Amino acid sequence: MSVVEIRGIKKHFGDVRAVDGVDLSVHKGELLVLLGPSGCGKTTLLRMIAGLEQPTGGDILIGDEVVTNLPPRARHIAMVFQSYALYPHMTVFDNIAFPLKARGIPKEERRAKVENAAGLLAIESLLHRKPRQLSGGQRQRVALARAMVRSPRVMLLDEPLSNLDAQQRASARDELQQFQRQMGITTIFVTHDQIEAMGLGDRIVVMHDGQMRQVGTPQEVYYDSADTFVATFLGSPGINLVHRADYILGFRPEHFLPKDVLAADEEKCVSFTYDVTRIEYLGADRLLYGNLVGIPSDVKTMSRLPTTVPVTVEAGQQYEFVIREQDLRFFDHTTGKRTAPREIGE
Repeated sequence: MSVVEIRGIKKHFGDVRAVDGVDLSVHKGELLVLLGPSGCGKTTLLRMIAGLEQPTGGDILIGDEVVTNLPPRARHIAMVFQSYALYPHMTVFDNIAFPLKARGIPKEERRAKVENAAGLLAIESLLHRKPRQLSGGQRQRVALARAMVRSPRVMLLDEPLSNLDAQQRASARDELQQFQRQMGITTIFVTHDQIEAMGLGDRIVVMHDGQMRQVGTPQEVYYDSADTFVATFLGSPGINLVHRADYILGFRPEHFLPKDVLAADEEKCVSFTYDVTRIEYLGADRLLYGNLVGIPSDVKTMSRLPTTVPVTVEAGQQYEFVIREQDLRFFDHTTGKRTAPREIGE
């Protein structure tokens, strides 16, 4: 069952097509992530769902109701912004209670709803504080609690973790996912961070130039990328792309391994002579940079070797590296779109 349905939605700013004909269904209770680089249209799409931007064309449905021309307050949605937008002069309790007070909810009912939300997000001890007395992670939970008390049909999150440091973000992702699973609220989450997208999303919508390039589970968009943009945008480091005569061969760095590592593997492999030019030691991994001997390329080919692979590799040396055939991906040389597998020699 779809809670949010987007039909041919467009948003043009003069000659700029910020969102250009998006069709999308968001399932009940799922956490859907809109992912893409700056300027790809993901935030504009979210703002149109929220009613903060008027579409140039198309329709938006929430439930079975067309809400394209309805104001935000009539859409039964809640939104958490990047800045959290907390009122600095109010306590945490009053910040959470504000949307209920604006709707005329009786005082005792407001208190019960606020205390319930605070309990779910483990911020009961913070209700008497002001926002300036909170950490970034605590402010995020307050913003989520304020959104939750409205009992929305859909929750919209616009890069809510971007103001946190790396350690806080990891913790906040876990808390946010647990909260969303517990509440079962249909949630649309916007981010440019692929780690957030892969770690949080039930499904990911990869956007570029106002269009959807792929929709799928984290595993689908990573391992079975629809085109070279998706394949290179996801992954750190991104996919290796080797340009051949009339196609592009793609393989992930973690799948490009010394022959000895896969020597006992019964599956078919493709072999390359790999000239290693540089090695980066990153604690849990080694990143190898080099060239495929006999294959001209302006871009280095990369291999990721976990420390659990105790193979000696030195810069300035050549080695035989292999890839399992099942890990090879093929793309059209002109369009960049995924194509059927083929013989490497073709």
